[in-house]
Amino acid sequence: MKAGTPPARDGLPLFWLALAVVFRFAALVLWLGLAAFLAVLGLGIFLGMDSPANFSIWAIPFLAGIVTALYAVLKGACTLLISPSLSEKGVRLSMGRYPSLRGLIGEVARRLGSRLPDHVVLGMSGDFYVFQGRMRLSPSTRLKGRILVLGAPLLYMLGADELKSFLAHELAHFTGGDGLYSAHVAPVYESARAALNTLLEEFDEGTQSALAGWTRLAYIPAIVVAFIYFKGFELIDARLRRSRELRADRLACEAYGPDICASALVRGVGYGPIWDRLIAQPASDLSLLIAEDAPKAGLSRLSQHLSRHCSLAEQMVVGALLVPTQALDTHPALRDRLLALNVSKVMIGNILSREPEHTVEDDFSADEQTLVNLYAKTAWRGMRDVFR
Repeated sequence: MKAGTPPARDGLPLFWLALAVVFRFAALVLWLGLAAFLAVLGLGIFLGMDSPANFSIWAIPFLAGIVTALYAVLKGACTLLISPSLSEKGVRLSMGRYPSLRGLIGEVARRLGSRLPDHVVLGMSGDFYVFQGRMRLSPSTRLKGRILVLGAPLLYMLGADELKSFLAHELAHFTGGDGLYSAHVAPVYESARAALNTLLEEFDEGTQSALAGWTRLAYIPAIVVAFIYFKGFELIDARLRRSRELRADRLACEAYGPDICASALVRGVGYGPIWDRLIAQPASDLSLLIAEDAPKAGLSRLSQHLSRHCSLAEQMVVGALLVPTQALDTHPALRDRLLALNVSKVMIGNILSREPEHTVEDDFSADEQTLVNLYAKTAWRGMRDVFR
């Protein structure tokens, strides 16, 4: 198919999607069944102590453990009924102020036959992603719906067609039933994690006294069941997520061509992790630049700093090409994604050496400065901790 031709309208593999949706309802049955078991167990012990002759001091901590375990599994059940939520350090863009970006997103959405995002967020991470649910940017800024997050530094590292391909990959997640993942599958992860983490935290707390050990016995059945379920779901979820990514790659490829899609992938894999690593290190040269010169540290300048790490980016790509896809990986390995696009090794080697042309004509300086100032506070706090 030629670049520019509307992509085929296909969806996620129905078997894996149906299996993942079944897991959500199975999770609800699991948590409620486990809660009923714990409630009956606790009630039986309580009724067995209805007289002073049957009273045992060992039963009190065991009952306390049952109550805590019951709380944990009910917390997991309630999480299933709540739409997924996420926190992000970013700035919501008012698209009326950015006609170039708005037109670019609209063009890509029309080509894919995708719905437009309800919100566009400028973030500081080295990646783009989409999210469907609730997102908190700050205590006063909360978003809901289809959200597109743009890694601001990466905006300056991509050429025009690469940026369109990146956007096409992300907006493809709003087509073909992909949104069902966020609606039905993502809550299962949060549910299992919420229940299991609460149980494990309670299991690890307290002293090593006999009473504390006796209390922990109440957590063991719930922990074992939750852990087995979580690992089983993790395998299904990883398989489904990889299918989502390969499908999004394919739609971006059909819309803009395999070479452009591969170029965007390689730049993301090469520069994105480097940026995230530098920004996370309080004493890195990038964090120092942000903290010491926040008023002048525009993102275009920071991205120029990132471009100096071209050789390191090449090493990141070479390393990524040597790593195979594992069973629990949520994204296919880079080499598998490029093989699916039929991209030659010669073309891959020329990507990072090309100087990208920044093509979004909008001036993001005001929102960029808000974002940089937000990270400057974090960087200063981190450096105080390092040098204290």
